[in-house]
Amino acid sequence: RQKLFENTKFFSFPVHHGEITAMALAADGSGVFTAGIDNRVVFSRLRSGSISESSELEVENLLTSPRAILALSPSPDGRYLALGQFSLVSIFDVREKRVIAEISRVEGRITALAWDPKGGFLAIGRASGDVLLWEPYDEDWSQAQDRPDVLETYSGAVSPIVKIVFHPAGRVFFAAEREGIVS
Repeated sequence: RQKLFENTKFFSFPVHHGEITAMALAADGSGVFTAGIDNRVVFSRLRSGSISESSELEVENLLTSPRAILALSPSPDGRYLALGQFSLVSIFDVREKRVIAEISRVEGRITALAWDPKGGFLAIGRASGDVLLWEPYDEDWSQAQDRPDVLETYSGAVSPIVKIVFHPAGRVFFAAEREGIVS
């Protein structure tokens, strides 16, 4: 059998101080976003196109938060990063490097986030097993703020949601539960 990769050794790069709590590939594949218990969101990319023992990782600190970030998801166009911090969801503008919207009406711990393929909806998975659907965007983000009518609740899961993915058409999402169930 032929090896899938030339080098089968991990190359490790220190990025956070302590545990990494979330990781997602940038929409354009140029690097990865990570969040850690050090309350930071970091974007990391290789300085060269190939990996070797002499490779260097370019690390950019995007945000330091007063709370731990438990989940993150880049928007399909790469402009925004959704961040889940216990019961707060923030939308971070990657270009402007600032939070532009947030919703704190999410009861319970946030465990997963996912944008639909067009970037119009954000699915929010909770430890309770519920998934909330938030339509955060309008032309000036004025509708994205903390209002109870901007969330739809989908319930029925029996354990915490660990991952959410949308069908490419965007009309259906799947939620993986900790207990081995897909809803």
